[in-house]
Amino acid sequence: MPDMMQKLGSQPLTPAHQFAIQRGANMLNELTGTPHAAIYNELRQAFKVGKYNQIPDARWSDVVAWFKPRIRAAEQRAGARQHSNPFDEDTPEQGSLF
Repeated sequence: MPDMMQKLGSQPLTPAHQFAIQRGANMLNELTGTPHAAIYNELRQAFKVGKYNQIPDARWSDVVAWFKPRIRAAEQRAGARQHSNPFDEDTPEQGSLF
């Protein structure tokens, strides 16, 4: 059973979560002008992975916690909420896209 739990814990991000990360990176790029590569690089470094899609899905809440303050700060600097934040509470969780 522990082996099974370890394997489940190391499942990569779901496609829906990967898409949310892409949307978040796009938002940060649009709001701050920071190149996509720099955003993804900072994310990869924070989670110690080679590619962002290698972040374990079990750490999704950490990914959300990484993005939310950055997006909020960028929106505040821009003066208004410009986009639908893919990391808000009403974002569909895995398996609830429909």
